[in-house]
Amino acid sequence: MPVIFLIEPGPNSFSIFLPYAMVIAVRQAPFFMLANPILSDVIDYDILKSGVNRAGNYFSIDSMMLKGIGALAGSIGFWLLAAFNFDPKLAEFTPEAEFGLLFTVGIVPVFFFVAGGIMLWFFRINARRHAIIKHRIESLAARAELES
Repeated sequence: MPVIFLIEPGPNSFSIFLPYAMVIAVRQAPFFMLANPILSDVIDYDILKSGVNRAGNYFSIDSMMLKGIGALAGSIGFWLLAAFNFDPKLAEFTPEAEFGLLFTVGIVPVFFFVAGGIMLWFFRINARRHAIIKHRIESLAARAELES
């Protein structure tokens, strides 16, 4: 994302920025696709530990958090732009406003992606552990079925 600082502002910047933005969007897709499988792994682990399926609770909390995070992220972005005196109505931006826009779009998200990457790195449920969890849940379900 910091590569955005290399794009010179001007009338031709959009044609340079568009392919860059498309590459960024493609590279961000896995972050959005990983959330539900990870949440499903957590739900399986919870089922194993508690014996209760609370998938609906987990997915509703996830949905609520996504809405709240989206609102908070937008608020932070606009607050940062205001801190750099960015005014979209101006025909020409001050150097401070240009830097603020680049900082908000090109630097701030990097911190959140790095934090997310660190959390993913230390996520303890891998394919082997999930197979064990799933096997134990199936064994418990089969045992419960035999008892009833």
